[in-house]
Amino acid sequence: MKRLGKITGLGLVTIGCMMANSVFADEPSAPITKTDEIIVTATRTPKPLKDVPGAVSVINQDNIRSKNTLDLADALEDVTGLKILRYGALGSISSVHIRGLYSQHILVMVDGRIVNSPSMGSADFSSLSVDNVKQVEVIRGPFSALYGANAVGGVVNIITKPVPKEPVKNISTLYGSYQTSISTIESGMSDKQGGYLFNSNYKTSQGHRDNSEHYSTNTTLRLNYQDESSINFTVDAGYFTGETRFPGAQPSSYPAERTASQLAIGNDEVSSLVDFGQNEQTYLNTLFTSGDLKLHLSLNKKDDINHREWMSSGKRISQDSNYQTTASALEALQSFSFSDNQLIIGANIETNQFDTLSKNLDVASSTVTTQKWDAERTTYSGFIQDEMKFSEVILTLGGRFDNPSDFDSRFSARGNILYQVAPSMTIRGSYGTSYRAPSLNDLYWPVDDFAEGNPNLTPEKGKSAEIGLDYTVLSLGDNKEITTGINLFSQDIDQMIAWAPRGSIGPWGNRWTPSNLNQAKINGIEFQNHFNLIKDVSFGLNYTLLDATQQNQELTDASLNTMETRTRRLAYAPARKMDLSTEIKDVFSIEKFLVNMGVQYISETSQYYSDYSAWPSVTTMEKSLSGYWLVNLKTRYSIKDAELFLGLDNLTDKKYAIQFGSSIDDRDYPMPGRTITTGVTMRF
Repeated sequence: MKRLGKITGLGLVTIGCMMANSVFADEPSAPITKTDEIIVTATRTPKPLKDVPGAVSVINQDNIRSKNTLDLADALEDVTGLKILRYGALGSISSVHIRGLYSQHILVMVDGRIVNSPSMGSADFSSLSVDNVKQVEVIRGPFSALYGANAVGGVVNIITKPVPKEPVKNISTLYGSYQTSISTIESGMSDKQGGYLFNSNYKTSQGHRDNSEHYSTNTTLRLNYQDESSINFTVDAGYFTGETRFPGAQPSSYPAERTASQLAIGNDEVSSLVDFGQNEQTYLNTLFTSGDLKLHLSLNKKDDINHREWMSSGKRISQDSNYQTTASALEALQSFSFSDNQLIIGANIETNQFDTLSKNLDVASSTVTTQKWDAERTTYSGFIQDEMKFSEVILTLGGRFDNPSDFDSRFSARGNILYQVAPSMTIRGSYGTSYRAPSLNDLYWPVDDFAEGNPNLTPEKGKSAEIGLDYTVLSLGDNKEITTGINLFSQDIDQMIAWAPRGSIGPWGNRWTPSNLNQAKINGIEFQNHFNLIKDVSFGLNYTLLDATQQNQELTDASLNTMETRTRRLAYAPARKMDLSTEIKDVFSIEKFLVNMGVQYISETSQYYSDYSAWPSVTTMEKSLSGYWLVNLKTRYSIKDAELFLGLDNLTDKKYAIQFGSSIDDRDYPMPGRTITTGVTMRF
C-alpha cells in the first residue's frame, strides 16, 4: 500500500502539472485525433472517445494488421490494465483478466452478443476469429448498470466489419513455426439497399508440445438491408468447428513428484498424451434499427465433447463428456434526445440452458457409469441511462434491475462525470456497483463422490471508484501529437464464490462445494501514452500498477473442516505490466513498408495450493511464476494488390509460463519459444 500511495501521489502531481500546462498553452483549432474515434460500448450510443466518461481502449483494424496477429487474444495483449491468460499457442484456451479480476468477471460480447459460458461464467477467445474484426472496445471498470451480470471488471466488445461499400475479394495465407497454417477468404459487396460480407478461415498447427495439435474452421456471413428512411436490418450467422489436444501441465522434473496419472498417460513434457476436446458452435445475431429504436436478437449454440483419462485408486478411468449450451437474448432499446439531454431506456430477456452427459469407463473392468444433468436460467432485465450536458460538463447516471429465475434480483447503479477543462483536456470520475452471477456449474453441479453444487449461493458484489485524466498536445505542427492519460481506481469484490470441502459427506470426506467465502481489494493506477513526434514514427507506452489482495477462507484442518481467513496477494494478478510499442512507416524510404516492434514486461504472479502432507493439518503453499520480458517484431509490405508480412514472436527465445499447473510440483504450462510466421494477402 505504501508503494501504491507513492505512485498515486506521483499521479496526482502529474495531473496537476498537465492542468497547469493546459491553462497557458495555445489551443489548436480542432484537428482530427485518436480521441475522435467513435465507440458505442461505454454508453450504448455512438460517442467520440473524448466524450466517453470511462477508461476505454480501442483496437482498430490498423492496429491488428500492423501486428500480424494470429488470433484475437494476440490483438489485445498490450491493452492497458489487461492480461491474457492462455494455456499454450494457437487453439489453446485463452481468456482475459482486467485490473487483476478474473475472466468470469469480464463480460465479452461480439456485436453485443454475449459469449461468456453460462456453465463456467468465463469467455474463451480461442474460437473467436480476428479476420473479420473492425475494432475491439475494452471498457475497464464495472458496467453492470448497463450490461448486467459479469461486467464487474470490465467489458470487451468485439465489433465486426460492416458490409463493404465497395466490392471486396481477399485471399490470405500464413505459414509458421510448428507447422502452423492459416488460410482465409473474404468476399463482400453492397448496393443502395444492402449487401453481404462472407469470411471463412481454416487453422491448423502441430503445437509446440506433444499432444497440442489444433485445427479449426470458422465461417461467418453478414447480410444487411437498408431503405431510404432510417430502417436498417442486419443478420449475422456463424459456424465454428475444431479440435484441440490437451497436453496438460509440464510434470515435475522428478518422477517421484508426479501424479499417478502423469506417470501412466504422460511423459517428461506433458501430463497427458491422450486428452482432447472437440467443439462445435453456431450463432445467429440480428439487429433491427428504426430511428432511435433498436431491437436485438441473438442465439448461441455450443456443443463440446471432451475426452480425458486419469488414474484413480490404481484404476485407469476414461471419460467422455458432452456439454451442450444454448443461450438466447432479446433486447429492446429506445433513446430520446432533448436538447442537451439524452435518455436511454431498455429491456432484456435472456435464457441459458446447459445439458451435460458424462460416461466414465473403468478400462480394466469395462464398467461404465453415466452421469446426466441439466440446468436452466431465465433473466428479465430493465435499464435506464440519462446523459446530461451542462456546458463543459457531462453527467451520466444509470441503473439496471435484473430478475433471474434462480437467485435473488439485483440492482446495479453507475454515475459518471466528465469535465472538459480545455479543448485538449478532460477529467473523468465514476462510481459504480456490479455483480457476478453464480454460474450454472456453481449452482447445479450434481452430487458425485467428490463435489456438489450449492443452490443457495448469492451473487458476488462489487463496487468501484475511479478518477482519470486525458490530455492531448496538438500544437506541435505537421500532424504531430502527444496523447496521454492517467487513471486511478479502487475496487472491492465481496462474497466471492470459491469451492471448498464444506459439502455433505462422501466416500472421501466432505464433498467440495461452492460458497460465498472470499473477498478481493484492488487499488491501481494506469498510464496510457501515445507519441507521434517524428514523421512516420509513433511510440506507445502503457503501464499498469496494481496493489491487489485477497481475503480468502483457507482450509487448515481436513478432519474438522476448520477454515481461517488469510490475506494474501491476489492470485494471478501481476503488480506491474508495461507495454512499449514502436511503429515505423515507409522504412528505408520504401513506401508502404511498415515495421512494428512490441516489448512487454509482466511481473511475477502467484497461485496458492493446499498441502495435505501433514494430514489432518492443511497448509496453504504459495507458488510464483517469474516475471518476464517479451519482444515481438512484425513487418508488412504492401505492393499493388498484395500485402506481404513477416513476424517474429518471442524474439529473445524467452522461456516463460503464464498459466499455473494443477499441482505445486508441476512446471506449469510452458509457452512457445521463438516463432516465425510469414504470409501474403491478395486482393482481387
